[in-house]
Amino acid sequence: MHQFHIHLRVSSVVVCLLLLLAVPAQALELSDSARTELETLFGRDACFSLYDETENTWTRINPERCAQRITPCSTFKIPHALVALTTGVVPREGLALDWDPQRDPAGEGWPEVWKERHCLTSAIKHSVVWYFQELARRIGPEREQTWLDAMGYGNRDISGGLEVFWLSSSLKISADEQVEFLRRFFRNELPFDVAHMEQVRGMILREHGTDRLFWGKTGMGDAPDGVGVGLFTGCVEKNGRRYFFALNCEVPDGTQTFVRRAKLLELSLAALGLDE
Repeated sequence: MHQFHIHLRVSSVVVCLLLLLAVPAQALELSDSARTELETLFGRDACFSLYDETENTWTRINPERCAQRITPCSTFKIPHALVALTTGVVPREGLALDWDPQRDPAGEGWPEVWKERHCLTSAIKHSVVWYFQELARRIGPEREQTWLDAMGYGNRDISGGLEVFWLSSSLKISADEQVEFLRRFFRNELPFDVAHMEQVRGMILREHGTDRLFWGKTGMGDAPDGVGVGLFTGCVEKNGRRYFFALNCEVPDGTQTFVRRAKLLELSLAALGLDE
């Protein structure tokens, strides 16, 4: 009799677990009120695109702008780092460089940290423009073009100049394309060594919690009409599921870029239950 009860309890537990596993994961969805609120905050000069890898579904705020190509600015440091590692310009053990004020004079508003010695990891972390401009010089236009073509990154246009093509210049990519690039990057589907992709993913990991991982890379520059533009691309992994996102926004004053960019992303992820 006791053995029968034990078997019954074990069987009940197994059945419950199977039923839980059989329930499909619920796709992310914005409530009508949350969408209305976000659309009001974003307006027509900002957008947010997110892809749910598990459900193969998209969530977008301002879809038309999500499809519009703009400058990638420093979000391009992710593919640029991959190219630098692949070409050997940056060896796997790293490349430390000193700032050369004669070659790269400090611009207005430069952070003091940019004037320090940097390696690839710190240059990504602090978005050090001069470091990646030096990498571009060492990579050269032919290899830059070859790898942009191989990645299928945006419009693949480097005609704006070797040292600036990704900085409010000729290279353009949409938020939707940024998301697709990140999806391929995290799934090791880009034409680079897996070891290099793992290395760069480690460089952009911002949060490592028990139930949530957060990778991200920011960017900022100028829109064609002179207003500031801010970008944020990345990936959230929560409860074992991954979500890739890209956000961009315009601001009348570049000093407001950090605030608006961060706020829009924070509210978007919170509305989808992907915040902390």
